[in-house]
Amino acid sequence: MDNNSTKTLIEYFDTETPVLWAGKRLISNPTDSKATLLIALITEKTITEIKNKNGTEIYQRIPQSTLPGFAKGGAENVAASLILRGCSQASKENQERVGTKECNITDTPSWQEKQIKYYSENEGNWFSNADEAFEKNFELIGEGGESRVYIPKEEKADFVIKVISSIYYEYPELLLDRVTLHNYLFPETAMMIKGFGYDKYDNFCIITKQPFIKGEHLSKKEIDNHIEKLGFERNQYLVINDNDFLSPFIALGDMHDENILRTPEYNFAVIDCDIRLNTPNLGYNGKWIIPDIENTNKETEQFDKLITRALSTKTSIRTLCKDILGKDVPHSLTRKINLIKNI
Repeated sequence: MDNNSTKTLIEYFDTETPVLWAGKRLISNPTDSKATLLIALITEKTITEIKNKNGTEIYQRIPQSTLPGFAKGGAENVAASLILRGCSQASKENQERVGTKECNITDTPSWQEKQIKYYSENEGNWFSNADEAFEKNFELIGEGGESRVYIPKEEKADFVIKVISSIYYEYPELLLDRVTLHNYLFPETAMMIKGFGYDKYDNFCIITKQPFIKGEHLSKKEIDNHIEKLGFERNQYLVINDNDFLSPFIALGDMHDENILRTPEYNFAVIDCDIRLNTPNLGYNGKWIIPDIENTNKETEQFDKLITRALSTKTSIRTLCKDILGKDVPHSLTRKINLIKNI
């Protein structure tokens, strides 16, 4: 992201442009409206970092520079990511449903699956058999080790549906990382999460919508040159590394000629890849350290209360600000909240 053209925001009230809220309600039970507001703020480059008043990043799992990819993944990506990241603020209802009394077990895949399933069932986008759901009206056009690709049977379809299982990504949050990082690096083929569920092999999966790309295959040299221009170097930690690359924060793999195409407009399009945060535990000398679960504070809880009421009341935003916070907020924020209210 060009730091010369976008602001880095530290505080949501003491500057003219607001930074995102992160209160308990958002983290434990985010609604599509709140996720949509977040996406709008990121997309319009109103925020380039999510921080609280003292400058601490509120959503710290991913590098802040990848926020555009986070937003392009859609409301389901945002909501599920915040649910998994917000264990210490998990709602009582969620805890009772999944049998979780303590919040020190977020490192278990089953805990993460249960949290997402509960959220997704309530949102109406949980698939007990995702492959079966799409086989009726879609045609299977591709299948790899962990995913199937479906296209609508109607002519001139411009998108595909991917059912991506967790067999190569033990934790659901790694699948969410995959969507965010892919969208950040390759926005022309961004994946938007449309739901969650189990695939035909009973593996946890995400269901994504992605542009349908027509193109021709590239040579190995062309692929290597393209990826190196993005700031990656070949992964020297693997014995067989023809298709694997690294940057300090991202590990990129599976970059072969079936996953990257040249479009008729002569653009390169990466339609699939293995992509992860390059953390030290991968063994690739990764530099990205995922911080501990973030804590909320009174101010972010107040701001969440403001957003919640703003989305459910006809009271003016500026009146709510004075009522809840005892201060005004910038006109730029009130315009954006009113825009979301009217969607």
